[in-house]
Amino acid sequence: RLVGRDQHKAIVSNVAGTTRDRREGVGQLGELEFTLTDTGGFEDVSKYEESFLASRHGPSLLEGMLDQTSTALKDADVVMMVIDAQQGVIPEDLAFARFIRKRADKEKILLLANKSENVDEIFDIERLGFGEAIRFSATH
Repeated sequence: RLVGRDQHKAIVSNVAGTTRDRREGVGQLGELEFTLTDTGGFEDVSKYEESFLASRHGPSLLEGMLDQTSTALKDADVVMMVIDAQQGVIPEDLAFARFIRKRADKEKILLLANKSENVDEIFDIERLGFGEAIRFSATH
């Protein structure tokens, strides 16, 4: 919604690997104009051999997705990592946090916790190493 409904930039799917490259859109809040970049999903390389994507597409798909995500992290002024507050920190969040830390300055990383309504404490959030999360609740 930040990039406007008419740009059709969001891809929402429960199927892993639906988004494979970077999607960009221009957003505006008041007089601030910015570019939002959404990257393909993240898969922990150490678990890739047994994953859905590997069985269907081989290693080159994951390598391409990780390259796109690395480029987006390098080019970004701000990196927003979004976790599910109700679920707490899961192993995939920890793997992605390590991936981000290797590619982006810690000062430009914002940790966001979606589905924060009725959640007093987010399980294991300190393990991500990004400090307190900005809590929010969003729907598609």
